[in-house]
Amino acid sequence: MQSHIYIFVEGAVNPEEGLTKLEAFNDYMGGNMSSIIFQEIREFRSLAYGSSGRYNPSFYRTKQGFFRGWLSTQSDKTVEAVEVFTSLLDSMPQKPERIDQVRKNLTLTINASQPSFRSKTRNVARWMDQGYKEDPRRVRYEGYQSISFDQIVDFYNANIKGRPWVISIAGDMKRIDMEALKKFGKVNVVKMDDVMSK
Repeated sequence: MQSHIYIFVEGAVNPEEGLTKLEAFNDYMGGNMSSIIFQEIREFRSLAYGSSGRYNPSFYRTKQGFFRGWLSTQSDKTVEAVEVFTSLLDSMPQKPERIDQVRKNLTLTINASQPSFRSKTRNVARWMDQGYKEDPRRVRYEGYQSISFDQIVDFYNANIKGRPWVISIAGDMKRIDMEALKKFGKVNVVKMDDVMSK
């Protein structure tokens, strides 16, 4: 039996000029198999079948963004998995030697993410709705070449560190140490009928 765990952290307002730092943070923290979340939770400790984390800015950049972390694990490992994940949010491991790989990943991703013929009009309309006058990826691409590890840390400090989180767990209560969960905050038990329409 598995537990599916989601962790949400409300961040700050993220203007356009900060999106390069945001994307670098996402790649470093939870964007791929070499990311901090994947390695610390799944690879090093074998605590999850899958894990990820991503910070999402608001569409119009005028409201607060949010971080959403996810992992699935064995029910009896739920508390330990939450403990490790929240420790990463409390104190992000700092490995500045990875910055070259982050730059490479971001560059490769943007080069490989050209909109298809059928989706070009949708992409352009979306950019126009957000106020862009040209393809915003051009400026971001230039920013990727000079992104520093200190900028990733700056983003983490401004949007994640010290902020409260909400943890949502879908799983079998009989297999989870509910008393131990209380160390993370107030526990509210919600039944299926409370969230699903009949």
